[in-house]
This record gives sequence, structure tokens and C-alpha cells, in this order.
Amino acid sequence: MFILQPILNWANENPLLFAAMAGLAFVAVLLLAMLLLMAKSSEPGGSGTAKILGGQVAPGSSGTAGYSAGSGRKGPTQSIFGKWHPGIIRSSVDFAPETPTRPGSLKIANEETGVNLLGAVAESVSNFRAPSESSDDPSYRAELADHLRKAFPGLSVGLYVAQNRPSVSVEKVAVELQRHGDKGPEKAFLDKCPAYAKDFPELVAVVLEPRFSREKYENGLSLLKKHFRAMAVVLKY
Repeated sequence: MFILQPILNWANENPLLFAAMAGLAFVAVLLLAMLLLMAKSSEPGGSGTAKILGGQVAPGSSGTAGYSAGSGRKGPTQSIFGKWHPGIIRSSVDFAPETPTRPGSLKIANEETGVNLLGAVAESVSNFRAPSESSDDPSYRAELADHLRKAFPGLSVGLYVAQNRPSVSVEKVAVELQRHGDKGPEKAFLDKCPAYAKDFPELVAVVLEPRFSREKYENGLSLLKKHFRAMAVVLKY
């Protein structure tokens, strides 16, 4: 109180000067708060603008011109599609050991630890709805490829018909489409996919008109893990 009394007396004697100083102090506090908010928004999971950096989108991007790197955090994270909620799509991620014909590959983070191109492609495929209800596979593949080109305008998207190539690709991520026939799609995946695993080391296996749970298909496709460094299974009903 003894300290405040001289200040209050001075303020009463110089009201205009005191008001000006108070206003400057308020502006300084406001600017400091804005700087802190801007710094926070630039951190991973913030609302920064998507910028491709060495093939990756800076963490926290919300655009569709690339993908976010793994952030090492659990729980919902920011992806090119907004909030990524773990468990929507389950990726099988394993370390591929070194062999005489293939160098060892590093373990890749899945959706529980961040977002990568494999997970982003899997989610985009999961969200895709064909304009027509046609079950014609070539038409479906073409429409899916067009959807992925719009989702990833800065990346290379391929559409193939050859048996030694995937149905569609986004950079080095293969997207293989198989319908559930009388024998099931597992054999079709196992017969075709290993042929292009060297050129496309990551796989999104898409089962059209599935009849069983994702876990059953994952068990049936478990042999593909030795050919691909990472894979995801997407069911399209």
C-alpha cells in the first residue's frame, strides 16, 4: 500500500499521461498474446498452411497437396484431411529384414503415432464414393485414380492395367483393388502384389464388396508383410 500510494498520487496529478501509459501497456500485452498464439499455431497439429518440404507437407497442414510426417504422438493428430482418429483404418507395419535381394527397410509409423503417405492414401480411398453404382472394375479404377489426383495434386498418381503393376498408385504407394468373389480376394492379392513390391514398397489392399471383418482379411493377407514394408487394408462396402 505504501508503494501504491505514490503511484496513485502521481496518476491523480497526471491523468492524461497515466492514461497514455496504460494504453501502451495494454497494446504491448495484446501483441505478446498474438505472438504466442502464432507460435503455437506453427507447431505440429496447428493450423499452418500446407507446404511441401522435401516431398512432405509441414506438420499441421490442412491442405491436400501432400502428406504429414509421423509426429510420434498418440491420439488424434492433424492430417491433410483434418483430425486423424486412430483406429479408423488399421495399418500392418513391420520391419522388413535385409535379404540378398532386398535391403532392410526402416519401420514406418502408422496412424497411432502420426500420419504418413500410406495412411493418407488409405483414408482417401476409404472416403471415396464412386459417382455411379457400376461394378465395372476398369471404370471404378479410373474414377478412383481421378479422386486421388484431386486429393494429392502435387504427387504422381498412376493408373495401370498390366498384371505386374498395381491397380492405382500414389508415388510409391500401391493401391490394389480386388472384389470378393467365390474364392475370396486373398489369393488374388497374393498372386499379383509381390510382383511389383520392389517398385512399390507400401501397399493399400482394397477389398470391394467384402463379406467378412477387416481382421479376417488382414489374417489372410499376412503373407504379404514379407514383401511390403508397410500395408493397410481398406474394406469398401
